[in-house]
Amino acid sequence: MRYLLILIMLFSIAGGYSYNDQLMQIYAKIAPRLVLMSKMPYVLPKESIDITILYEKGDERAAENLREKMLEIYPKGLGNRKLEIGLVPYSMSEKLKKVSLLFLLEGDADSVKAALDFAGKEKLLTISYNRKLLSQGAILSLYIGKTVKPFLNLEAAKRSDIVFDSVLFKISKIYSSKGSQ
Repeated sequence: MRYLLILIMLFSIAGGYSYNDQLMQIYAKIAPRLVLMSKMPYVLPKESIDITILYEKGDERAAENLREKMLEIYPKGLGNRKLEIGLVPYSMSEKLKKVSLLFLLEGDADSVKAALDFAGKEKLLTISYNRKLLSQGAILSLYIGKTVKPFLNLEAAKRSDIVFDSVLFKISKIYSSKGSQ
């Protein structure tokens, strides 16, 4: 019992959020496809899908795990495009560049806000592990219920001039600041 308590304390001191491995697998499969279902206001490279995963200190392993899952699912890329996946800690988010997709893992409120502000200014597609970030301006997350559906923040997408394929609208749950539909 004492050892269990010590282990719990060590994990809480070390930081890091607890991520569900099955949910990470679902995100790894869906996130790159969402890039192909969107039309962004800038021209994407034709040879690659550039994804940046933002993470908080203590979540390096989760970010690496997500990247490995994406590369395992799409070893040859997707739609004739290879996957280029970078890992960037929130503390270095001021060095972000334009990418096809900005994936947000958990982070402190100020770090997440700064990343979403950057994404909004640069009109980047964002997807968040935590759907609560939709209220702060993330464009996509996942709705987990009886089925798994993309959760789409149309207000944030409009602000970023991102247009989605009609199929995505049919399968998505629409987020609104007034409540989901």
